[in-house]
Amino acid sequence: MPENFENRDENQQEGTAEQHSEIKMESQIDQELSHEVIEKVMAKVKDINEKGTAIHGLKNIYDKSGNIKISMDEVLPRILKEGLLGHELWKSYLHGEKLTKEQWAERAKKRKRLEIFFNVVGGDIDKIKNAPWMDCPNTLGIIFTTKFLKKYDGGEYHTDEQIKARTFGPTVGLPNPPPAEGYVATFRVAPRSFDGIVFNVSQQEKKIEEETGEEQTMKLQRGEELSRTVQENIEENYWVPIYDVDGNLWWPKQMSYEDVKEFVAEREKQKEEEK
Repeated sequence: MPENFENRDENQQEGTAEQHSEIKMESQIDQELSHEVIEKVMAKVKDINEKGTAIHGLKNIYDKSGNIKISMDEVLPRILKEGLLGHELWKSYLHGEKLTKEQWAERAKKRKRLEIFFNVVGGDIDKIKNAPWMDCPNTLGIIFTTKFLKKYDGGEYHTDEQIKARTFGPTVGLPNPPPAEGYVATFRVAPRSFDGIVFNVSQQEKKIEEETGEEQTMKLQRGEELSRTVQENIEENYWVPIYDVDGNLWWPKQMSYEDVKEFVAEREKQKEEEK
């Protein structure tokens, strides 16, 4: 399991003063969005380390020669359109098939277990940054709500009824759980459940940041790349915010993690006052 975030030093845990200040850099994509659209996406902004936040990590899969066999940037548009589908789909990518959603659905009818592994803040992890894979460079994560899933507290997922209910439960309920502790959902997590995209920059980008001090520039570029993927592949109503693993917001606006928490707290306060 990743190291305990609470054991890191104070600067690593809470961030530097520069990270806490609002990021001032302007994005060309921001300028192309209407105020109405920006506010619609901002309404979905959250503290990614809020208890109950679920995350499914993505990373590039390499062959024995070191070449990318499955690109997370290639897979992401499909996830945004079709949702998180059981592992049979990604298994097909490894074999060069790249099943369509319809082909996947046919196989789903024949199989009794189509797991989607994920982690939950306040469950098996304390912060998003400590989720398996998300503590590694050059990774992506889909954060989502489990409110559309039926909680299942153990045992195998083996009946059609359970699969159709889109159940989820602890991985220890499976005969052969993965090395990392966590949770597993069956069948599919739909796009309507998605709350955002989280990214971690690559080792090369980290090195450039250290040598040039261009941390904000590199992360802004990654945020813009991902925002284009969002805008080009799904309907506006399903657009979601984009964060780095430290909780800083990079799209549709740029805000430090501390400012995000203040923004969310103020929004919730206003909602209470309007009741």
